[in-house]
Amino acid sequence: MTQSEKNLSYKNKTKTFKYINVSTILLGVIITVVLLGIFTPIIELGVEEGIIIIISSILLYLLYLSTLNSNLFKLKFQYLQSYMNELKTNTPDLVYLKNLKSEIVDCNKAFLNFFGLQQENVYGNNFFYLFKEEEKNEILEFEKIALTTQKSVQFNIHLKDKNNKEQTFQVLKTPMTDKSNTIIGTLNICRNITQQEENYSTKRNFVETLAHDIKNPIVAQSKILEFLLEEKIGELNSDQKDLIKHIISSNQFALEMVTSMLASYRFSDENYRLKFITFDLKKMVQECINQLEITAYNKSLKINFNADNFNEPTVFYDQIVLQRLVTNLLFNAITYSHEKGDINIFLKSDQDFIEFTLENTAIKSSLTKDNIKHIFDKYYIGTNKYKQVGSGIGLFLAKTIVENLNGTLIYDVTNKDDHLDIYKFGFSIKLHNQELDGKDFKFQD
Repeated sequence: MTQSEKNLSYKNKTKTFKYINVSTILLGVIITVVLLGIFTPIIELGVEEGIIIIISSILLYLLYLSTLNSNLFKLKFQYLQSYMNELKTNTPDLVYLKNLKSEIVDCNKAFLNFFGLQQENVYGNNFFYLFKEEEKNEILEFEKIALTTQKSVQFNIHLKDKNNKEQTFQVLKTPMTDKSNTIIGTLNICRNITQQEENYSTKRNFVETLAHDIKNPIVAQSKILEFLLEEKIGELNSDQKDLIKHIISSNQFALEMVTSMLASYRFSDENYRLKFITFDLKKMVQECINQLEITAYNKSLKINFNADNFNEPTVFYDQIVLQRLVTNLLFNAITYSHEKGDINIFLKSDQDFIEFTLENTAIKSSLTKDNIKHIFDKYYIGTNKYKQVGSGIGLFLAKTIVENLNGTLIYDVTNKDDHLDIYKFGFSIKLHNQELDGKDFKFQD
């Protein structure tokens, strides 16, 4: 809307409000005069005539007011329509509306410019002639989700512009309905995120290279220490052996933390989509235990796994995500457990839910039943013991995974004695969660 149009709209509104004020004052004067004529000898007027005049005046006032309100509504609608047209013209996002036949009903200037099209050659034409077959199939997949669930869906897609240059777009697809709430098409808003993806790629390469450079010397140190521990270049006394074991354990801890941070970064940086497969969950948990057994052994910890109440031979889930979730919870328990203690792991199932919990004993800290939920906050560390080396990101990633699976976190702390507490961590997720297959993994900051 131009400035002159805005000024004209404002003047019309002001004029309409003046008319309302004048008509209200006029109605008040008429009623006052009629009442004077009825109750005083100044004007000879009968009661019946006076009532008829008052009622007629009020009806005329209401009719006039209705007309003025209608004008106000028209002015407001015209203003909104002009505003939407201005937004449609100037927004850099590609915006288009299509019906259920995949025919373009409307689109904005950015959409036409991106594909190098003329407006008259777009309206009423099938939408999919603009895309390759694989792009068409991908769009149809999300179209089906939006129309079936009657909810907005968001996804990324690669498109080629009029110069045949590929760019990445984040698409928001929203169902459109008529007055009877029947779906008649979709509104699509496409935001260009090509530059963001390039920045992400540069950052990802830097982080992965840095993580690789950090892991190599840690692994090398561990190998040398293991060589010394085997007494291949000389005998060691018991104190020296214990010291080397402690350093190996610390190295393993650092290595796992780097791996955990890298996995967390990948989840947050990449556009990961949940990929469900059929697998043996009980076997997967045992493999996670086996991978961390050496770390537990170095602290003289015993891991007990109980799956007697788990009756599912296989589950249909994202194995990579669940494996990362179980590993993070177990690694956290090993890291903060009191030496020579037990870690008890329980895997259960019923007809609706899967529940995974682990219990470990740790030195008393500032964690209580009231604040233990904060252990899942990013960069939060519940004990001072590992404050110099811990990142506090493993449990945050666990929380993020559970949220993406629409599950529930399990956490509790109980007193064991004056020096130790018993901690319980885990999660509960639906046994049947197939609707999440293919859903984007959302990483919350």
